Amino acid sequence: MEMTYYILENVKRQSVVINRRNQSPCIISSPSLDFDWKQAKL
Repeated sequence: MEMTYYILENVKRQSVVINRRNQSPCIISSPSLDFDWKQAKL
C-alpha cells in the first residue's frame, strides 16, 4: 500500500469519526523527497 493513499484515506476516515466533519487532506512534500515519498510503501 502506498503511503500517500494510506494517509489520505485514514485522515478522511478519522476526521469523520473524531470531528464529525469531512476533511480533504493534501500532502506537500519537499521536491527533493518527491520521488521517494511517492514510492514509499507500508
